[in-house]
Amino acid sequence: MLLDDFRRVTKACRCPVCDHPDWCMVSKDDPPSRAICQRVESKHRWGDAGWLHVLHDDGRTWVRTRKIIIPVRRPLADFSVYAAKCRDRVRPAQLERFAGALGVTTESLERLGIGWDGRNWSFPMSDAEGLVRGIRLRTRGGDKFAVTGSKQGLFIPGGLGNRNPLLITEGPTDTAAALDLRFDAVGRPSGRGGTHLVIEYVRRHKPGSVVGVADTDAVGRAGQGSGRDHGLLLP
Repeated sequence: MLLDDFRRVTKACRCPVCDHPDWCMVSKDDPPSRAICQRVESKHRWGDAGWLHVLHDDGRTWVRTRKIIIPVRRPLADFSVYAAKCRDRVRPAQLERFAGALGVTTESLERLGIGWDGRNWSFPMSDAEGLVRGIRLRTRGGDKFAVTGSKQGLFIPGGLGNRNPLLITEGPTDTAAALDLRFDAVGRPSGRGGTHLVIEYVRRHKPGSVVGVADTDAVGRAGQGSGRDHGLLLP
């Protein structure tokens, strides 16, 4: 089974493993016999795509015989340039309306480098050193995906001080909410994503204490456990 045998999940066809409408994939057969989940681990890691889950046995024998490499079309050489162009396209009135709909301030969104690509809102994703390695996009309807060639990264706001604790949140909008509450906060890409980047960030910046703020669903709780395994995230 190759990656071409899978399709992206949608709101109408959510991931059968984590019940989210984005990032994951299911096989094209009906009903899907396999799922590749970005959030819930299994014994079979499928490259950067996630973990393979067998939903039902269709009588065929599946054997992993080679490493799967996900093709990347037209990768962007410098995502920081892309992020800057998107930031320049944001109009104050437009951002004010979006911030009001989310229930956060425009200031917190600007600290996260929010941009507009002409159709979608954009948020830069960075490594532990702050290098922009990808762009998260959010449609007007709330769907989330990434610019082609992006790698998952952290949502790191500008102007972080040395307040304790440092909150580790899920996604850019939760991070914006934490900033509005006057916390220092860094967002991970999903409930279980980016753990190694969080660890690297904490080791590099050495905050006095770290608290994980997760969604109350199963994926969020599992993500907290993965951080505690490294002694970094607190319940």
